[in-house]
Amino acid sequence: MRDVCIYTRSDSNYFPGLVALINSLNRLNIDYPIYLVDTGLSEPQKNLVKNISNIKTIKPDVNSYNLDESKKSRYNNTVFAGLEIPFPDHEVIVHLDADAVVLDSLEPLIEAAADHGFAATGEIPPNNMKTHFWGMPPETGRALKNTTYEDQKKAYDDITGKYGPLDDDSITFNSGIWATRRDYYQEKIRPVLDYIKNFHREIWGLEQAMLNIATYYANPIEPFREVGSRFNSRAEYSYFNQHFSSSGYRIASPRLLTDLDKAANEKTLPVILNGVGGRIAIIHYVWKPKPWEEESNLSSLWEFYANLTPEWKDMKESVPHVIKEYSYEWKEL
Repeated sequence: MRDVCIYTRSDSNYFPGLVALINSLNRLNIDYPIYLVDTGLSEPQKNLVKNISNIKTIKPDVNSYNLDESKKSRYNNTVFAGLEIPFPDHEVIVHLDADAVVLDSLEPLIEAAADHGFAATGEIPPNNMKTHFWGMPPETGRALKNTTYEDQKKAYDDITGKYGPLDDDSITFNSGIWATRRDYYQEKIRPVLDYIKNFHREIWGLEQAMLNIATYYANPIEPFREVGSRFNSRAEYSYFNQHFSSSGYRIASPRLLTDLDKAANEKTLPVILNGVGGRIAIIHYVWKPKPWEEESNLSSLWEFYANLTPEWKDMKESVPHVIKEYSYEWKEL
């Protein structure tokens, strides 16, 4: 049996998602130890989490990072928290964003990571390294604002000069859900991340792009073992707005096959979600608003798991707590 752990992170805004994630693991009797990067949870929130799972936590300092102005409405420095922590000492680490819910066994994801070194799900629709590094055109409203093309070019030349050319067409993965073999990560991925994080402003796609770059340099032929959308399914596959009205995409959303009222009374009744790739193992609420912020597609599924610990409702907060004391070692919560 493999030595496996779960790795996630959360602030007080993502706390409702964290509760649902932990409850989904508990309902499946997945009892791997959980390592939580605390990016701004309140004390009552931490106490509740402690009561529903055995968790170790860490609080890294991310104040050295400086986001481009274009990113500040959607992100903060905590997106880089994973670059400032020591990895848990387990054979395989499974990373799950706190806006995900686990519905089925994680074993295929774990075995894929153990075999290859790094396993994930390619983005739908497919995205590539070029977009992750350079970004979207200005007319989309998502181009960098304070970082010039010349700044990006210098960073690109520095990185490729050190590690070799990047394949602009290399397909990229979503970094919310992945698994890695610790030795592979430490030897082949982490050294690249430690270097390229100095260019975090110039790399458009933030930590997700940086992780894709690092896995590419670790294995340019197969940067990641594709595990399919079963292990990182969105609640809704649709992207149309004023800039993409004709070039957006829409794919049939996953379909819930289980009566959740019945499942609430029958703890062993599987919660089955059918979607692209078959029975979904992990549902990932990528888009905003999050299901705890506003009712959306499959928000009832998220609510089912969150409400297994109904006390979360009394601790919901929208503003992350400011961390005043940092820690760089994993400690019991």
